[in-house]
Amino acid sequence: ETEEEDPGQQPSIQIIDLPLMGKRAQTKDKEAKSSTQREAVTEQVEHVELAVSKKQKKKTQSHEKNSKQKSDAIEPQSSSTTAAPTLMSLRKRLRDIKRLLTKDVPEEVRTTKEKELVDVEELISQLKEKQAQSERERKFQTKYRMVRFFEKKKATRRAKQAARKLKALEESKASSSELKAARKTLLERQGDVLYVTHFPRDRPYVSLFPAEDTAESQKQRNEVRASILAEHRSEHL
Repeated sequence: ETEEEDPGQQPSIQIIDLPLMGKRAQTKDKEAKSSTQREAVTEQVEHVELAVSKKQKKKTQSHEKNSKQKSDAIEPQSSSTTAAPTLMSLRKRLRDIKRLLTKDVPEEVRTTKEKELVDVEELISQLKEKQAQSERERKFQTKYRMVRFFEKKKATRRAKQAARKLKALEESKASSSELKAARKTLLERQGDVLYVTHFPRDRPYVSLFPAEDTAESQKQRNEVRASILAEHRSEHL
């Protein structure tokens, strides 16, 4: 037999505590918001700390740079006594000595200053000659730069050709006279390269392959060539 429900009996209803669930949800929301705020505050603090660290580092670098600049500014003054004298400083020294010698000074001082005067005048002469030589070198280097460039290329190419020819003759077991002539040609070609690369910088360049040659040019070229080859041999002894 089945148990029939009593029509007068009310069905059971599950009661949910809605206010309690709302409070729990609000608590979770507050916790989530609080966690987000803490993360934001932590991020801001880290950002501020990083900015402060960068600022301190920049300040330290600036301080080190200023210290180095001060040190560099002081150093030349302390080492000026050991630096090589310039033409201007020597001329000033010369004027000071001459001015001193016009006065009534002890004999010992006069003798010392007269010797110093001679030394200073000699130094001035040497510096003037050095400056003049540097100016001549700059002038001729600019004037003959292209000529020397192309002649160096040509001389180098001819020397390589002579070297290859000698090697081919040696491999083919040519006669001694042919080998001797090839070695002589190679030495001449190598001498041409040395001539172009070691020609004195402070004098007008005498072309190695002139369109029109003169007796005077040949003489100058032979003299310079002999001097360069002699110096080269002495360096490689």
